[in-house]
Amino acid sequence: MSLRPSVILHADGLFDSHCQFQSIFAKQLPCNPFKHPSKMLVQGSSFFSLKRWVVDPADGLPEGSCHQEVRFARNTGFCVRFFSEKKGWGPMNSQVIHGSCYEVLPTLPSGCAKAIFIDPPYNLAIDYGSGKQADSLPEKEYLSCMKELFVQSVRCLDDTGSIWVLCPERWADQFGAMLSELLPRRNRIIWRETFGQYHEHRFPSGHRHLFWHVKDSKRSPFYTDEIRIASQRMLSGDKRAAGPRVPDDVWELPRLVGNASERLGIHPCQLPEELLRRIVLCSTAKGDLVLDPVSGTGTTARVAQMEGRRYIAIEEQENFVAAIRERLSRSHQTKLFG
Repeated sequence: MSLRPSVILHADGLFDSHCQFQSIFAKQLPCNPFKHPSKMLVQGSSFFSLKRWVVDPADGLPEGSCHQEVRFARNTGFCVRFFSEKKGWGPMNSQVIHGSCYEVLPTLPSGCAKAIFIDPPYNLAIDYGSGKQADSLPEKEYLSCMKELFVQSVRCLDDTGSIWVLCPERWADQFGAMLSELLPRRNRIIWRETFGQYHEHRFPSGHRHLFWHVKDSKRSPFYTDEIRIASQRMLSGDKRAAGPRVPDDVWELPRLVGNASERLGIHPCQLPEELLRRIVLCSTAKGDLVLDPVSGTGTTARVAQMEGRRYIAIEEQENFVAAIRERLSRSHQTKLFG
């Protein structure tokens, strides 16, 4: 068991019981760090004694392997990845990260995600835990924050990755233009929510815009087998029906009512799992990594978990982080990528 020269060890994850995100790097290792921990070159935002690091001997790195997860500092929950100059980063574990997306995203390696879903705050003075003022920014400042979020998210996409951004009519033109400056657009989907917030002085809005942009117009995947729906001919019993079809670009999926079984009751804007399921299934394969930098109640992570994908869920509010972890601890596939 040995590490080849010029291998970089990168560790990130949840550091302590308060779920503080940390990053630690060990560079240019001339020897096996498990046998010689004192020779590890460590830098990062937190310092602690290497004596606390404990490695399970069964988690060594075989010669020729480009990655291997190891357990150390047993209660920290760190995920470890090895980088090979020939093979690149090894896969990341599923994880929930407590922190701001603007601080966490830059610490993630470029190209780590196959798909990214973003449902950001809409600057409509909604209290997500930091007060209404946090969601009431001047328009120029808000759009600047959104552009930074999109740029950092795109950096995390792999060469054939997809980014999905959900927004209301209010920001559709601006978001669409910003995303088109970064990546080719594959679709602009209308999510018909079946009912919206009622108004007497205008027609109520019952839809949101879902932008789908891809890294590579030709090579970015579009998997259709698990998202097909019955055609109108099938539903009407028409003998000419050719079978289930790919949904068009208007998705009629009801949003969650107050007493919906999925609703956790702690977040004002929880999304239905069926919306995320269609996104995850059409743009990723089993084992791919799905990233949600503004996770809310963790619907993206939960759907990724149920469909056999890895996930990274980033959330700033501590009570939402706790809710996500509880949601992910439920029986379905919780051990798949542990």
